[in-house]
Amino acid sequence: VDSFNLNRVFFEHYGVQVLGALFNRLPVDGYYSLDKCKESIDLYFEQYSPHHKVFGYLPELTEMVAASPAPGAEAAAAKAVGDSNTQDWGAQDERRLQSLLDAFAKHANVEQLVEQAVKSHRSGAFRLAEARQSVSRPVSKRKGAAELEAMPLAKRAVLSREEIRLRAMEGGAKSGG
Repeated sequence: VDSFNLNRVFFEHYGVQVLGALFNRLPVDGYYSLDKCKESIDLYFEQYSPHHKVFGYLPELTEMVAASPAPGAEAAAAKAVGDSNTQDWGAQDERRLQSLLDAFAKHANVEQLVEQAVKSHRSGAFRLAEARQSVSRPVSKRKGAAELEAMPLAKRAVLSREEIRLRAMEGGAKSGG
C-alpha cells in the first residue's frame, strides 16, 4: 500500500491518472500470505482510497522464481558459446509465460482494468492542467507544511522526494516502509 501511494502521487503529479493497483508476488502461505494481505488491502482501499480499484492479487509464482537464472547468467552463457542472440525462446520460457497468463486469468480482473481505462479516457476526467493545479496549491495548506516551509524555495519549486513522501502519507501511507 505504501508503494502504491508513493507511486500514485508521483504519476498524478505528472498528469497520469492512476486507476488502481494490481498487487503481485504475494506468498500463498505464511504471515504475509495473499489471503491475509488481500483482506487488509481491501479494507485500506475502502477506507482511504475508494476512488481507486484493486484489480487483483497475484500470488508468487514459484516456478518463475525457481526457473530464473542468476542476473547476467543467460548473457554470460550465450557469450561463452558465441551466440549474440540472448532472446531465444525455449520450452521453459513457454511454460513460464503460460504460468503467468494462467495467474492473470485466475487472479487479476483485466476486463475491469480495461473498462476503467476506456471509461477514464472517454470522460477526459483527468487532465494535466487540473493535476498541476492540485499539485501547485500553496504549501502552507498541506499537511507537513512546517517541514516544507523550512526548505529553501528553490527546493519547493520542484516536487521533492520529501514532498512526495509527505503526500503519500496524506494518502494513508505509513513511513519507514
